[in-house]
Amino acid sequence: WFGPELARLLKEDEDKEVRAAAAFALGEAMEGDSADALLAATADESACARGAAAEALSKLGYTMAAPKLAGLITDDPDSEVRRMALLSTWRLGDPSTAKAALEVLGGGSHELRRPAAYHLARFPWRQVKDKKSLPDIPSTILTSLAEDEDPEVRKCAARIIAATEPGKDLSDQLLGKLLGDADQGVKVQALSAAAGIGYTGFDKTLLESLKSDLPHVKLAALRLAGNSGSGEIVSALNEILNGPVSAFAAASLTALASSNREFVETRLEQYLDDERLQVRAAAASSLGKLPEPELFELLQKALADKSAPVRNAAAEILSEVGGKQAEATLLSLLGNDDPVLQAIAAGAVSRLKPEGAAEALAGAYRIVRDDPNYEAKSEIIRALAAFKEDEEAQSALKEALSDPDRNARVLAATLLRGIDGKDRCDQIGPISGLPGKDYYREAIETIRRFPKAVIKTTGGDITICFSEQAVLTAYNFISLAKDDFYDGIAIHRVVPDFVVQAGCPRGDGWGGPPHSIRCEINTLRYQRGSVGMALAGKDTGGSQWFIAIAPQPHLDGGYTIFANVSEGMKVADTLLPGDKIVDVELIEVEK
Repeated sequence: WFGPELARLLKEDEDKEVRAAAAFALGEAMEGDSADALLAATADESACARGAAAEALSKLGYTMAAPKLAGLITDDPDSEVRRMALLSTWRLGDPSTAKAALEVLGGGSHELRRPAAYHLARFPWRQVKDKKSLPDIPSTILTSLAEDEDPEVRKCAARIIAATEPGKDLSDQLLGKLLGDADQGVKVQALSAAAGIGYTGFDKTLLESLKSDLPHVKLAALRLAGNSGSGEIVSALNEILNGPVSAFAAASLTALASSNREFVETRLEQYLDDERLQVRAAAASSLGKLPEPELFELLQKALADKSAPVRNAAAEILSEVGGKQAEATLLSLLGNDDPVLQAIAAGAVSRLKPEGAAEALAGAYRIVRDDPNYEAKSEIIRALAAFKEDEEAQSALKEALSDPDRNARVLAATLLRGIDGKDRCDQIGPISGLPGKDYYREAIETIRRFPKAVIKTTGGDITICFSEQAVLTAYNFISLAKDDFYDGIAIHRVVPDFVVQAGCPRGDGWGGPPHSIRCEINTLRYQRGSVGMALAGKDTGGSQWFIAIAPQPHLDGGYTIFANVSEGMKVADTLLPGDKIVDVELIEVEK
């Protein structure tokens, strides 16, 4: 119902801020019927409304708007509108916007240089079917990007090289410069590009990076080392595997298993008994390279491990292997008391469809029905929908219409509509337990009383400042911290030059508290140091959060930003999987 009302506000309201907010909301709500209103708003007299409309049309994937939006990039009189269009219209995959970004770069605009480079770096070059329609990037422009004073622009240059492969000589020349860059993020992006396009000096560069003092550069290099079979690289990987840092050891094991058959056949098994959790998980993830008789014996061992990441890895391998023995084990996992193992097995049996799968899935759903882990439950519900002709599976899917979790009810109704075309929105029911005014007042008072928190980790301290644009999310974090929820929890995910993520009590990215919170999508932008809420879908936030290591415009409007790092980003730059949160200290305002 709100789509037409938002479109009316966008068209008629006298307040430019209201019109911009309406455009933003239409893009977030993915209201496809509002495309005409948004297209008209690109000619609004207000720059903020034009920019918001351009971003919304891009999120809607409205490709017919591409020529109009390309015109905004090159001709709009307001630089902020041009910036917003550059940062969003790459989603359309239309060559006209890439040409417009190149025109901006060729025009010498300093303030739009970063967003124009970002546009070209994110543009889906390989997905465009008509290759002749794609613009050529002049070597002068690409060279200038690689030599730019802004490290974010230099990162984009590396990504553009990887996506467009401009030619061996030019690629080698520019990547050589970027690989020697002093900035950690530039090195990470250059490494990824070098691995992707077969950079001439890759092995030498990789070896140097494996010895880097920059933790995220070393981690990125280890994750790419499986692309090399060099004896020197293998020797370096073995040294790291036996070293003191678990995250590096685990990544080196994965690389060795990817490139060295002898390692798999003679040494892999022993690491299932390693005292380091991450190493055991890496070993379990590599078991699929073993022959079947030995494989299933070791998978059973990994499935019995005390730690969730190891068990998960073994279940994932089972889903890839297939065959009668794997199918039988997967069916048995559907009755496991770990909802995550059930979820992984559900995804596998929905593809493999072994005999008895539908009945087992229905039983799995009934086991997890009252479990608060929506992410795991949703995988099982989706798997049920794959058995469209099975009465037992469809019965269980309809039972999910009355699931305690409204997200699960919405998912079930959506899947059932795809099967039989019936609209069951009236069966979903309203959102229950919405916070009232008193709750909001308490939340606001709390974050004003505790405007900061110091996240003390084994790698150092990080201070974050909460935002009043996401009071419920900040309040949730503070409440969990007061209950010592985060104490002892590991950093479970690190993607160099992207994010550091924590807050999962299981240590595998599937866990959270016994509650979820609503999203508070706002107009804050993901900059270096932004703290966002991790999600498994709309309104599924709980305890997991992440710190953006670098600007991430593609996350804007997708994940609630509820804080920013005020001190300690250099600590975030060094955190690795397995580092732990020791304590979260809330900083109270002096009365």
